[in-house]
Amino acid sequence: MVQIDMKSKIIPLLIGTHMLATACCTTIYEKDEVKRHGGMRNVSVKVAYDEEYAHKAKNRAHIAIVEKASKSLEEQVGIRLVIKGESYWDSDDCQKSMYQARKELESEVGHESENGKCEILIGFTGQGYEREEKDETGKTRTFTILGIAEGIGTGNSILVWGDYEFPGRVTIHELGHLLGAEHTAELSVMREEPACEKLDEKNKEIILKNKFRWFYE
Repeated sequence: MVQIDMKSKIIPLLIGTHMLATACCTTIYEKDEVKRHGGMRNVSVKVAYDEEYAHKAKNRAHIAIVEKASKSLEEQVGIRLVIKGESYWDSDDCQKSMYQARKELESEVGHESENGKCEILIGFTGQGYEREEKDETGKTRTFTILGIAEGIGTGNSILVWGDYEFPGRVTIHELGHLLGAEHTAELSVMREEPACEKLDEKNKEIILKNKFRWFYE
């Protein structure tokens, strides 16, 4: 899951109980690494959006985000996202959390497409979800949830808040979780608020080991 504190002038990153400042990085990939770990892995995906995101979907923004994420993953770990289906759902404005919204995505859209069952379902919503947490001083802070993922046996799907400034980073972050990647304090897409599109070395190795796993039993 990724989240940001929207009330700070400098957006902090929540890693456990530690607050870190944002930063940017230059993305440099070693393409020989992909070759050493078995070549390309195609993953079939279905992409969906809700009515709150429809204004951006008219310009195919959701497809462009997935294609950009695919290009980044191809270069870093040899994983290509192949879009096999698209869909739309009318989301319930009464959902109280992004977890509930992702469950709704699963039930309303599902993994089936005209081209068969897809391995991963990627949803984009225009609805923002918040939650409150207390920091180490006991002060309550409000965080906006940027995305959520559920893995093997619980959906193989991700939901991304499409109105965030960097939805592509969130997409890569949540897909990383489906492949075993963990949060890190390093300059990485796997920070709690993704700092860039680059994977840190530890999480890159984890994903390379899992890249040929199947997403259904």
